[in-house]
Amino acid sequence: MQNLPKVARGQISLPAGPAGGAKCPTADSDLSTTDATGRSQDGDSDCYIDNLSPCRSPGPPEAPVIILDWDDTLLPTSFLRDALKIYPNRSGGQSQRTAGRKSKVSRNSGFPCQAAIDSHCDLIRELLLAARSVAHVAIVTLAERPWVNDSAEHFLPGLNLKRLLRDLDIPVYYAVEYRKSTRNPLCPETPPACSKRMAQAMDDFINSLERDYGTRLNVLSVGDSMAEREAARKAAASLEKKACRAGEPMPWCKTIKFQTDPSLKMLSLELRSLLCNLDRFLALDHDLDLIFEQQDSIEDIEEKILETVGFVGYS
Repeated sequence: MQNLPKVARGQISLPAGPAGGAKCPTADSDLSTTDATGRSQDGDSDCYIDNLSPCRSPGPPEAPVIILDWDDTLLPTSFLRDALKIYPNRSGGQSQRTAGRKSKVSRNSGFPCQAAIDSHCDLIRELLLAARSVAHVAIVTLAERPWVNDSAEHFLPGLNLKRLLRDLDIPVYYAVEYRKSTRNPLCPETPPACSKRMAQAMDDFINSLERDYGTRLNVLSVGDSMAEREAARKAAASLEKKACRAGEPMPWCKTIKFQTDPSLKMLSLELRSLLCNLDRFLALDHDLDLIFEQQDSIEDIEEKILETVGFVGYS
């Protein structure tokens, strides 16, 4: 696995996107114009990962894939929800899911912890740049379209997520669009059903990628709930069956579960630890199931990473 050097925006070497450069019908980084049914719809990183990745034996070529959740994995949704309850007028008085495009959180908005939000925004950019420089990347969310772009535009306007995703060729998959049309939309889905929808979205993304025969899929999924974890396992089981029939190497399934409903500080710490150890996680030549428990401190998280990869890159 290649090392991850400091990179300048616009100068990173990106893995090829989906086969033929075409977008999957369900993908939406505001480049796609179709839903899951095919119907039409309208920086520099200061974290340097050195060459201390775990040693591994030579094996078949790999296709690294990184799948990220959005809410409470990249976007500090729980923090923002709580902050808006306390300071409803600091963001135009709008709720989390109905934030309008004309009212945005800015450095002069008086929004609580604005400096920390700005730093977190920079961290998201660094992570996406780093991830895309070594792997195929997608965002898979249980939210409804177009929440990812709308929430980023409202709460993280400095990120310019829509353009960033377009430049990096990172699609967004809305797993709810895989729900059967015969299902009552007013009836909430069970956790197993949510995991199934996410697994279908993950499978669609992975199957859209162009790779040579005999390449091992190296999938890393990161989310804040068991839904993402179970979805990745379901997707991996499907990939294993396909690999077995085709006589290809078995895929690796690596999952990292962040804390649920994290504080802004904890989420930023989790993302920083992911960024600084990303190369090591991908370099592991086996499956991974890493869970950050609710009671874990940053020291506990560092210890778990140390036990997993043998070294903690953290700055």
